[in-house]
Amino acid sequence: MDEVTAPGDRCRFCAEEIPSRAVACPFCGRSQAILPPPPTALGFPGYAAPVGAAPVAYYPPATGMGGTSPGMFVMNTTEVAAPPEQAMQHLVAAAAGAPGYSILPIGPTTLVLTRKYWPTWVIVVAIVGAFLFLLGLLALLYRETETLTISLTPAPLGAVVSISGSATPEMMGRVNAALAALAPRQP
Repeated sequence: MDEVTAPGDRCRFCAEEIPSRAVACPFCGRSQAILPPPPTALGFPGYAAPVGAAPVAYYPPATGMGGTSPGMFVMNTTEVAAPPEQAMQHLVAAAAGAPGYSILPIGPTTLVLTRKYWPTWVIVVAIVGAFLFLLGLLALLYRETETLTISLTPAPLGAVVSISGSATPEMMGRVNAALAALAPRQP
């Protein structure tokens, strides 16, 4: 659902001032629906956006024990000022050190990042079941899988990066930092 802008608001995409009560930017035509909290270039509130960096939607992560909570859902498309091959190298380098993730490049322009984790309920069942029946430890065989897919397509001035799936805040921070480094610079 589109939100109505207030006087003095700027477009998230082209940074032009939007007249009050507008639902779409009159300059670039994009809808101005804002997801709480407002997106930033690095994906987390409180970080300053580099000049020219594309906005990335941020969804707060679910609370829970470390390594047992699902990541945040991400669906984003942005343009970078680098060819797809160079952008892919930056994204692989950024994702390489993230704990718990396996990296699977599918062709030269698609990257799939997967993470397996124990949901919180599995830990609870295992602990309670271990005290009562010793069969509760079998619950530890169950694991959830999250997948983040990053696709790059050539564009006239670089590449269009499409991101969809679920990822931890740490992984999204790494991906967003790599994309911010490849963002087109403005004079």
